[in-house]
Amino acid sequence: MKRIATLVCMMMVAFSGLKAQEIVLERFDAVPGKSHFITATQPFSMLISLDNVSSCTGVSFELRFNNAGSIYFDGWTAVGAFPSDGIVIIDESNRVSGQGKITVGALSLQGTNGITFDDPVVVQLNFVVNTTAQHNTNTVFSFVNSEAVVAQPEGTIVNLFGQPQLFNVHGYVDVWPGDANNDGIVNNKDISQIGLFFDDGDPNGRIRGFKRSPMSTNWAPQSALAWDSVRVTYTDCDGSGRVDINDLLVVWANMSKTHTSIKRSDEVSSPVSPTQDAEPVVGTIQIPVVVNTEYNGIGVSGRIDWSASAENYKVVGVSKGSIFAGAPGFFSKPGGEGSNYIDVALGYFYPSPDVLINGEIMVLSVEPLNGGDGSDFAYAFKNQKGIHSSGGIFDLVTSVLPEKLAGVHVYPTPAEHMLTVENERLDISQVVLVDALGREVLRADISVGNFELNVETLTRGGYTLLMKGKKIEAAVPVVLK
Repeated sequence: MKRIATLVCMMMVAFSGLKAQEIVLERFDAVPGKSHFITATQPFSMLISLDNVSSCTGVSFELRFNNAGSIYFDGWTAVGAFPSDGIVIIDESNRVSGQGKITVGALSLQGTNGITFDDPVVVQLNFVVNTTAQHNTNTVFSFVNSEAVVAQPEGTIVNLFGQPQLFNVHGYVDVWPGDANNDGIVNNKDISQIGLFFDDGDPNGRIRGFKRSPMSTNWAPQSALAWDSVRVTYTDCDGSGRVDINDLLVVWANMSKTHTSIKRSDEVSSPVSPTQDAEPVVGTIQIPVVVNTEYNGIGVSGRIDWSASAENYKVVGVSKGSIFAGAPGFFSKPGGEGSNYIDVALGYFYPSPDVLINGEIMVLSVEPLNGGDGSDFAYAFKNQKGIHSSGGIFDLVTSVLPEKLAGVHVYPTPAEHMLTVENERLDISQVVLVDALGREVLRADISVGNFELNVETLTRGGYTLLMKGKKIEAAVPVVLK
């Protein structure tokens, strides 16, 4: 009995050291964390290799898969041990039945007495998912009749074990613009969702996004290709392929609207609730952001960039201007550490009527770093967008353009009687002074040299001096005391 027990133990030890000879399938095109799904319209590749197989001179197998009606074989690439003239691949997939079958044979063409390979890479198989692939279905790839030719000890054929691989299909989903968390209603939770996934959608970022076509913001189901993270697909309210400040405009345009087509399995919610302080910061310099346009809408968004003044000033807050003083919608998001910009969106909620976007849209609270009075503060208002009450987003082309102009100096500010414009540029031909409501109060033609503007009779307060030319337009804030 002791001998039998000892023999059994020896056999168990021996078998525990054995490892199956395997054929392995792995994604070749995906980064870690994104290899478990495939996406409609997008190609993907499979790398076939062997594991625990020594002295190999050939491999043959069938790769079977379902959903062959929407997943197509798209060729192969010789990337491993076997020469291209030694590889034979036949696509026997049946599109009607949906059963896929790829027959593969790969030989070294050396025989069992020639060059052999240990754990060789066999081949790269390429596929593409067409536009009709049904969202949230699963495709399973599995090996059938897998064999390897090995040269040792005397040349033989061994069976290979292959583990099936499952991939989830990302197809097209219906997005209701503004319902960023897909819970059936547009409300404050959708603002939280945008804050959670802000800046996602970069093709090279953590979550790849896709533009909708057309990029409609109408309150109706819009077909959208599911992103790498499906739930972020709904957060792209304007269909631009990126979660940004403009998506908030769509939330406000469709605020309180509901729909009943939600799929409960796709519903998400976020505990993130960004708080917004829309009041001016006490003890700081107030710089109005004034635009002059002929557009009507219920909201605007854009990026305020003060890089040109970053050495002397810091923006510590932003509040609503006179145009949007009563607007309930306000959101601001500062850039990352070391940046000198802030993304801002503000506006009225549906069903508010459109207002003329002309005048003071917001006010910056600016903190001087070197004792300045704000007269030399310059900012850029970039990526300006507006939105109509109908939900349509448009480029907000304004007369306030970004860069501080070299060769132009405006002083003194605060000014009391006269405002001097010192101009060394040939491309500036006119200056226009506008008040906080965007109304023109003074205009003058200028050329190179010093020019004085009489501001003695004007109401005291904040103004914007627009400097114009054929190919340039810039703004300088001024204060009258």
